[in-house]
Amino acid sequence: MKKMFHTALAVTLAAILCGCGPKEVQPIQSLSDIKADEIHVTDVNVGLGTQFVEFYSAKIDKEEEIIRSQQERIANLSDVRSRKNKLNREAAEKNIEKAEKKKASLHEEMTAVPVDVETAIRSALKNKFGGSREVNLDVTVDSLTLTNGAAVFLVGGSDSMTGTLKINDAKSNELLGEYHITNFDSNGGLIGAVARGDGVRGKMFNEFSSKISGILAGEYADE
Repeated sequence: MKKMFHTALAVTLAAILCGCGPKEVQPIQSLSDIKADEIHVTDVNVGLGTQFVEFYSAKIDKEEEIIRSQQERIANLSDVRSRKNKLNREAAEKNIEKAEKKKASLHEEMTAVPVDVETAIRSALKNKFGGSREVNLDVTVDSLTLTNGAAVFLVGGSDSMTGTLKINDAKSNELLGEYHITNFDSNGGLIGAVARGDGVRGKMFNEFSSKISGILAGEYADE
């Protein structure tokens, strides 16, 4: 997965250098014959895509493997009371504790992302689109990559988020429009770390949500 991300990043940078960067919003099926003032959003549903789930599941599996290996390390220690055995046991227990915390954090993030993205979308749509054509929004988060702040300071980094928006008729469930959305920020060094700030996760969700609002408003009609 890490190799796939770096490959995608290389393609993105190459496209930018060629002056034909990737589109932030790519229509799969354009929302046509419906004007912004006709739309009324009745519901927003956010889920995780297969790519997202597989990426996080691989991370969780890695932590579980660490826990298993350290438990085996403890089990294989002799019963002899020695300083070496004591230090090995303590090191293994710390590794288990660290892996358990990271595993719990990954599970929490998988639960939190759909909730937080939905909150950001509803906020972006607040007091907008008060028409009579009722539509539901189904959003799938395909990927989310946030670079560690220390890494941004030392070597630079990038934050990215991709997802798919489906706009469905609230009554017939007819698919009215479908779009692939990309959000990408690249920062490096001290200036990049300062520009990135502490709220990069929320910023990424808000920018993603603004693009959804823009789609409904017809801002990407010519994309």
